[in-house]
Order: sequence, then C-alpha cells, then structure tokens
Amino acid sequence: NIKKRFLYDCEKRDPREFAGSGDRTIDRYAPFAYDGIFAYAHALELLRNSSTVISFLSLNQVFPNVTFNGITGWVSFNSLGERLSSYEIVNYRGKEDFESIGRFNITTTKLSFKNKPVWFDGTTTVPDLDVRKPFDYWSCFDKKQKTDA
Repeated sequence: NIKKRFLYDCEKRDPREFAGSGDRTIDRYAPFAYDGIFAYAHALELLRNSSTVISFLSLNQVFPNVTFNGITGWVSFNSLGERLSSYEIVNYRGKEDFESIGRFNITTTKLSFKNKPVWFDGTTTVPDLDVRKPFDYWSCFDKKQKTDA
C-alpha cells in the first residue's frame, strides 16, 4: 500500500534534515504534494516515451493522459489539466476538530450529505453571508440594467 510506505518512509527520516518527519503524523497537505510531484513525473515519462519535446505546453497537453493510484486516491485529470477527484466535505468544529458531513463523488457527480453543516453561530441555519450593499450593474446577457441585492 502506497500510503503505508509513505508513512513508514516519513517515520524513518531525520526531522533535523526533513522538517515534519520522524513520526507517523504528517502535514495534511503532504500527500497531495506527493501526488502532485508524481503526476508531473508520470507526465514527463509519457512525453519521454512519445519522443515529444518537453515544454510547458507539451506538459500541459499530456496531463489528461496521466492516471495513477496515489496516496490521496485515484489521480486523473480533465482536458484542462484539473484533477478529477471525489471530495470529502468537512465541517470545522473548533480547535482543529473537523467532522465529515458529506462527499462529492466525481464518478457519479453526486453531492451527498450525512449531516448538515454547523455554522459559526452553532446552528444549522444557513446565515446571510452577503455583506455587500446592493448595487446597480449592466447585464450584458440580459442587455439591461439590474440591481444586485
């Protein structure tokens, strides 16, 4: 399992030489950085095998063909080079306490919640987050002046 190997390797490193290593607790973003580096390595390998000149443009063009099983799960990209991924939706509960409340599944494009988010006021009532004053603007789509309230 790649995740176990990653944690084992992190645990064996000297924290004086590799900041954040030396135990099995890792920064929550480290696995994403690891997968990002591997994605570039896979893209470079695809270019090398195709005898394509390696450039910024050719690297971006090959990303939709990059797929692999990474630490953060299955890694693949769309035609724009954006990662296609399922996401866990977490709700911050204070003092670094997070609760998983839902999931977005990239395969089915379904968003599902198992719990409602708890907002800063401690309730599940969605607060009015629009703090701007209303303003007038011209809508190019509707070809008329409108008000954003």
